[in-house]
Amino acid sequence: MKSLCNKARVVNEAGEGDAVVIMSNGGFGGLHQKLIMALGQE
Repeated sequence: MKSLCNKARVVNEAGEGDAVVIMSNGGFGGLHQKLIMALGQE
């Protein structure tokens, strides 16, 4: 649940021209692709 809340926060707070960096040692349930898709819908 915490991951979902953090993803929503990034999507809500990131603005045009902002860079979002994800540093991880795993896939985290496809978080990278989910975040890219969510940001593209904003």
